Amino acid sequence: MIAEVAETQAEGRVAALYADIRQVLGVPFVNLIYRHLATTPAVLDCVWAALRPHFASGELAAQAARLRREIAAQVEGWPVACMEDVPGEARAAAASLVGMYNEANSLNRVALQHLLGPRGVQAAPQADPAQADAPADLTRSTVQKPGRPAIPRLPEFRELQQRELDRIHRLNAYAEPGTPAMVASLYRHLAAWPDVLREVERVLGPLNERGLLDRAREDACIAAARCAQAQPLAMAPLVDAFYSQYGARLRQFADVTISKMIPIGMALSRAFGPPRSHPE
Repeated sequence: MIAEVAETQAEGRVAALYADIRQVLGVPFVNLIYRHLATTPAVLDCVWAALRPHFASGELAAQAARLRREIAAQVEGWPVACMEDVPGEARAAAASLVGMYNEANSLNRVALQHLLGPRGVQAAPQADPAQADAPADLTRSTVQKPGRPAIPRLPEFRELQQRELDRIHRLNAYAEPGTPAMVASLYRHLAAWPDVLREVERVLGPLNERGLLDRAREDACIAAARCAQAQPLAMAPLVDAFYSQYGARLRQFADVTISKMIPIGMALSRAFGPPRSHPE
């Protein structure tokens, strides 16, 4: 595990940034990359100021969509088993959660490619990225949108049963070139439904044994670099602490954790299948 500021523990400036990140990315959670950067609030502040204009303009979304298309074409040929023995409501909510992580992971992967690339063209510093002065409402477990199933909050490790913790760590070792440096939040979030997490292991295990996940992680790195190089983005200057304190860890985020979770998430979306209609 790595240091992070949990959403439930965020206060003041960090809470305001978290609220803005959720709003701009359109997901009801804050990804681990930002929770880790929040351990030095000034670094999170400058990183979000650099990224926010490119999220808001749709530039990063276009690159992320291209990345997803490339990886989806690869995952399409995999022998992915279907999810079984998962109740309807849990199935719909978990499938929706995986879809949100797929979008957020691809966005954050191309964003990191730009942040960690050569310090080339820089834009002028942006205005305050957190538009609202009020902190986020930390009592809410979800950010609900019309038609979207309710998503539980990300559970703390201490709240999980040992059986789920063991399964999370087994899953987290998939597609890792060595000992994992961090735990992918998607597995922890899916532990809100133990039956789903069990099925996730059943679906991903054979893919990992065949080496498909490792190869897809490597391919995601190459594809992310290609997407970013095709359209370089001017970034606001970053503080030196970003590089000195976080650079090496963020490279692990980019090249290992997020790059493995993009194809893994897409495989899980295939396993869930298309959204099921509910009778009136």
